[in-house]
Amino acid sequence: MSTAAPLEPEDFDAWIEETNADVRPASIRIGGQVHVMPLGVPIAFTLQTRRLADREDAGALRLILAPIFGEAALDAWESTSPFGTEALPVLLRWCGANMARPGSMTIAEAAASVEEDEAGKAPKNRAEKRAAAKKTKSSGKRS
Repeated sequence: MSTAAPLEPEDFDAWIEETNADVRPASIRIGGQVHVMPLGVPIAFTLQTRRLADREDAGALRLILAPIFGEAALDAWESTSPFGTEALPVLLRWCGANMARPGSMTIAEAAASVEEDEAGKAPKNRAEKRAAAKKTKSSGKRS
């Protein structure tokens, strides 16, 4: 065994700060309040998503969203109902994409992606997601 002193520690915190220096985090307005997404996907979000992947109930989604928005925001949403339960998977999809790469997915794209998944068709690429999102936007006219 070596009794030599360890090397000087590298500064991971400085690297993270430097890496994110020019990145602007995504934000979303829910119930009149703006929520700023973390830069990078929080470990708790990733772990909960994997742990609860097979569950599709609102309680499971709440556990996944709590590390991002906090329990107080989720409690407020439950009492004021700014959106319905069916919107939670869209919010979850949008958050995951925009924490990893801010600005990478619109809410319409997230909704289209969730619809495709629910229909059993996983989106093949970003261009298809965008095309599907454009199809979900309504002009108010029937074809």
